[in-house]
Amino acid sequence: MSNLRFKGIVIKSIDYKESDKILTILTFEKGKITVIAKGVKKVRAKLSHATRLLYCGNFEIIEAKNRKILTDASIIADYTNISSDLKKFYYAAHYVEIASMAVMEEQPDEDVVRLLLNTLYMLAKDKVEMKLLTVLYEMRMVALNGFAPNMDSCTLCGKKEKSMKFSIKEGGLVCCDEGMIISEKACDVIRYISSCEDKILFKLAVTKDIIDELYFISRQYLERVFEMKFNKADILND
Repeated sequence: MSNLRFKGIVIKSIDYKESDKILTILTFEKGKITVIAKGVKKVRAKLSHATRLLYCGNFEIIEAKNRKILTDASIIADYTNISSDLKKFYYAAHYVEIASMAVMEEQPDEDVVRLLLNTLYMLAKDKVEMKLLTVLYEMRMVALNGFAPNMDSCTLCGKKEKSMKFSIKEGGLVCCDEGMIISEKACDVIRYISSCEDKILFKLAVTKDIIDELYFISRQYLERVFEMKFNKADILND
């Protein structure tokens, strides 16, 4: 038996047996972990607060017989109020779905966890318009996973032409293949998102027409990188 401490956020909470819950927690130290929270469905249960979706805190856990059991938790940040706004809730669910795909079981990825928490903070506090926030999150996520699109020259031939298109399939700009028309300003924004420091990522100011242009591109590119459809994003589009 070992005592463990993790800092992270609850990204899934499901009922288990009569009074327990099974939590999926995205942690800085251990990546994605599964934890049993015993007795938390009982009235006045000590740890019921720590089982809420988007609860961000310090978790104390006992590991025995290959099972992790929650023993204590203290809050760091509370994003649970996001659920009172349906639109925010679905955006948050989309962000969580992406992070859950990006981080493997028991494999830490501090940059991804930090990006998720910072994005949820911006969402909860209305710091950044939601569609722009989503573009920032999606394009930064693919960059963190090593798939930042090539925005410097043609991905296929290496030439630098004045007018190029963006190819989802090829992962960047192209001059000798089919692709989507993309403005130079949108190209600049993608370059910024892919390479800027964390502390200035959310300070980017973008006009509505560029946001709309990138919102369409970033979703398609994200799904190509992860090779899956994000269902929460479909609800947002509807």
